[in-house]
Amino acid sequence: MMLPRIGVLIPYYQRTPEPLMRALESVERQTGEEPVHVLIVDDESPCPAEPIVRQHFSHLKNIHILRQKNGGAGHARNTGLDQLPDSIELVAFLDSDDEWTPDHLAHAVTVHDRGYDFYFADHKRADWDTSRFAMATDLLAHQPCLDPASALHEYQGDALSLVLGRNMIKTSSVVVRRSLVRDLRFPVNVIMGEDEAFWMQALHRTRKVAYCASIEVWMGSGVNISQGGDWGNERSFQLMAHRLQFWKQIHSFVPDVPGLRQMRTRKLQELRQDFAGSVLYRLRRRQGIPVGPLAGFMRQDPLWLFNLAALMTRKLRGTLHS
Repeated sequence: MMLPRIGVLIPYYQRTPEPLMRALESVERQTGEEPVHVLIVDDESPCPAEPIVRQHFSHLKNIHILRQKNGGAGHARNTGLDQLPDSIELVAFLDSDDEWTPDHLAHAVTVHDRGYDFYFADHKRADWDTSRFAMATDLLAHQPCLDPASALHEYQGDALSLVLGRNMIKTSSVVVRRSLVRDLRFPVNVIMGEDEAFWMQALHRTRKVAYCASIEVWMGSGVNISQGGDWGNERSFQLMAHRLQFWKQIHSFVPDVPGLRQMRTRKLQELRQDFAGSVLYRLRRRQGIPVGPLAGFMRQDPLWLFNLAALMTRKLRGTLHS
């Protein structure tokens, strides 16, 4: 029996069984001939993974479950990386509320067999008007084509812009050569941004990067800490505070590549402006400011108050001149 060389890592924390069922069904529908080793890391999920697998996927012998105390998706992925069998050469990441199109793993194997270490693909949420790549066509323009029929390309551009600048890499679309990340792990002392830090470290080690310009990941709407931040709502304040924490600590996670310091400065200023704008938005509507995110933002970066003062001054001048 041929040992699997593809390991599929699924960090799992959901409140209903449907997201994981759809994710596993998409793994089952893969068209490649390669056997896979599916490892679900149950991160103390309210809806446990084991009954779902037992009731709906008992016919599959390649699904394995590890259970651990809740530590977040990054910690769960690290557990999975530590526990993959020795035979695994390629690691494919899949969030438990996302789905793959049938050719995803086959395309990843194709490029990896041609010497590429890192593979990613286009992705889309149901509520987006277009796919992620279509939002930034300039970033992928003029990249060498490897296979027109499969829309496979080599990526020769700037990894910093790809990951931290435009957020083009969705974790569920990544298949990476295991040897490239054997000693790398996701940072666990941040609430958001651990994926980007991990991919930047991996991409810093190789220039053999390929991607698929077609959509290969459909993003779901299960439990996800990065969603729900509509302008001015309480969740948006939490997300901005989490992003601030990441960008304040970016140099401890990511190699100091050219352009990173300038990008950090720009991102921090954007966050200050957004936070100040959100505070003013709620004040004008006589809504309370979420105390926790406000205190966290103030503690980490009191400079945002200058942005708030500037916004209030402009609003006052506008009122006086109207």
